[in-house]
Amino acid sequence: MRLLLIVPLAVKALRRNVLRTLLTMLGIIIGVSAVICTVAIGEGAASKIQDAIASVGANVVWVEAGGVNLNGVRTGSGQTKSLTLGDLQAIKENIALIHYASPVVDTRVQLVYGNQNWNSTVRGVSPDYVNVKIWPAVRGGMFDETDVERAAPVCVLGQTIVDQLFGDRDPLGETIRVKGEPCRVLGVLSVKGQSATGQDQDDTFFMPYTTVMKKIKGQYWLDDIMMSAASAGAIPPAEE
Repeated sequence: MRLLLIVPLAVKALRRNVLRTLLTMLGIIIGVSAVICTVAIGEGAASKIQDAIASVGANVVWVEAGGVNLNGVRTGSGQTKSLTLGDLQAIKENIALIHYASPVVDTRVQLVYGNQNWNSTVRGVSPDYVNVKIWPAVRGGMFDETDVERAAPVCVLGQTIVDQLFGDRDPLGETIRVKGEPCRVLGVLSVKGQSATGQDQDDTFFMPYTTVMKKIKGQYWLDDIMMSAASAGAIPPAEE
């Protein structure tokens, strides 16, 4: 019987203090909403960070060409010509903790297809690069070691380039001009989206590094070497 009396008494008390009741309800609603929003923002940020880390690649170890000091002027990283294919071969032969390794040679180029053109970054790599970056092709496929040995004029495009040059057309088998050189499209890469720094990762395309070195840039040295360690725990000893 006491429980049956509590409900009407509570209702009567609430009616007598309508303003206090409304303020109490408002405080509870705001408090709960704030907690829900805070948790949602935290989970969203964590998911965004995880996606950004995943877009970098799998257990990446990155070697970049160093800088030089000319008469007291330091040029910064990437300015030396001492990082070579010999270094890449030595890494492959002597560091068992490295599973995949690819040379990297890149530069900005103008692309032309029909009456369309677009300025983008060409990245000269080996077939292992897509394993390091976990970046498969969704249409067609990656070039192979035979294409690398022959310095073949072939490429795999990022989605942004496909959109800019081809629109709704299928680019596979088509020929684009890369800095005036003809290049046959073998595949289209999966969408990566923006990097952690806000750059469009899909506004790039891959060619055999030998092709870029001989026909596009005209250099014998590497800009970088991108590698994938056997596991996250293997990264520090692999770096050493």
